[in-house]
Amino acid sequence: MTIFLNNHLGGQWQQAGQAVHTLSDPVTGDALAATGGAAAGLQQGFAFARTEGAKTLQAMSYGQRAAMLSEVVKLLQSKRDDYYAISLANSGTTKADSGVDVDGGIFTLGFYAKLGAALGDAKTLTDGAAAVMSKDQLFQSQHLMVPIRGLALFINAFNFPSWGLWEKAAPALLSGVPVVVKPATVTAWLTHQMVKDVVDAGIRPVRREPRPRHHDQERPALHRAASRTGAESADACGGRSSSRKAGRDPRWQPAQRRSHDGFAGEPRTI
Repeated sequence: MTIFLNNHLGGQWQQAGQAVHTLSDPVTGDALAATGGAAAGLQQGFAFARTEGAKTLQAMSYGQRAAMLSEVVKLLQSKRDDYYAISLANSGTTKADSGVDVDGGIFTLGFYAKLGAALGDAKTLTDGAAAVMSKDQLFQSQHLMVPIRGLALFINAFNFPSWGLWEKAAPALLSGVPVVVKPATVTAWLTHQMVKDVVDAGIRPVRREPRPRHHDQERPALHRAASRTGAESADACGGRSSSRKAGRDPRWQPAQRRSHDGFAGEPRTI
């Protein structure tokens, strides 16, 4: 009996539909798994990723997102034998060849988890030092690297169902960008199983509400520094920039726009 590889969209698994494609053993020709046709509710799934997924990811710090990746690494390592078996059955690859894909994907996840852990509680990154725009140094400009608006959509090749997923998903998730992946149908079983294991284990972004602050802890706007202007620039994944000028009035407070605060404004489609 073959298994049906159903889609996971909008935070939930879709029901199994009519089998359209069959995944076979490349040696014996035996049927291993089946997939449906076009995914139902794809646009709704994209909208969910751009809103709920992004809000939750971007409410976390780099360190928290790195910890999430580390949990995925531990889970995948505990199931390596299962993934090797799927690779042998569905792709016909030897253990040595499968290691490049399976272990390569897990190693890449771990690499980005270590990078993120070093960033700690940061939610934005500065792009270089502040640029002084006036002789008295009261007018400055600072570029910030922030997550892009939208989602990361991956259309992956057949030959690396594990590494092809994680080497793209790891930097995107670490950067606070939600992910949608379409693996190549003929070898989609391994990708599907890995994602299913992560979902079943409950390893997903957790939205943390900000702690309430006591009234006397709030700094009045009159006491805030007024000499800096915020300017945002895209990070390595892309994005958009904005800048605002600061006057000499000490009552002015920076009102930096952040592209990771729940996608304010119209999101870009991919």
